[in-house]
Amino acid sequence: MEEQLITSDTAKLAKEKGFNLRISSYYDLITKEFEIDGYTWYNKNEDELKISAPTQSLLQTWFRDVHGIHVSSWCNGSGWGWEIEKTNGTSIACMDIDGDVEGTEPESGMFKSYELALEKGLQEAFKYLKND
Repeated sequence: MEEQLITSDTAKLAKEKGFNLRISSYYDLITKEFEIDGYTWYNKNEDELKISAPTQSLLQTWFRDVHGIHVSSWCNGSGWGWEIEKTNGTSIACMDIDGDVEGTEPESGMFKSYELALEKGLQEAFKYLKND
């Protein structure tokens, strides 16, 4: 058993929305290069080359403690889903089980694991952050 890091896509969303805790895990974007007028350039700004890669648990805590949003994963006989609530118990969003959500099983509309469902819930939670 080990802690699950968020995906690089979720890490990019977190950075865009203000997650800036310095942690030891990160996604290294140094391989990102671009071409202008036939010359290859590399991004040299180290801060732009690294994106924090927290565990799902740490990002859950950040949502809860900083933004008052609780993200959870739940299960039933068909698989795993996610839910988002305010910390006062007010429901914000719950996974719609319709079978066509990316990453879910076509037969049940559910995720295969707790971690997959939680990851999607974390990604969805960014939609509910207030723009400061």
